[in-house]
Amino acid sequence: MRSPFLAVLFGNKSLIDARDSRCERRRSLRRGEFAHIYEVGYWVACECWGQGFCTEALTALIDFAFERDEQLLRIFAYSFPENPASTRVQEKAGFRREAFLRHGLVRLTDPRDAILSAIVREDWAVRRA
Repeated sequence: MRSPFLAVLFGNKSLIDARDSRCERRRSLRRGEFAHIYEVGYWVACECWGQGFCTEALTALIDFAFERDEQLLRIFAYSFPENPASTRVQEKAGFRREAFLRHGLVRLTDPRDAILSAIVREDWAVRRA
């Protein structure tokens, strides 16, 4: 197994740098091009798939972001159509599917279709109530 490591980023400032001996997983949260909109991304080692780690971490990260930044309007994420588990993680964390983007992302040099999902403050507040 790779070295277990967890890193969460908010903008360019590292907020959490912790080690978890169970598996390697990474998430990042960064400001988008526009103020008060963030993008989140995550990666989980395949030996840890299906154990709920990513949903739990994504939900905690969303809570942290909305609680920390009172002006935050939305958090968005992309997933690939061939990875429905990633899309499901976003749905379980409260994201809503907003668009299917043909050649919406480039991975290495290959254009890839992508699913765009997001959670807005109002939906987050309803989930928290």
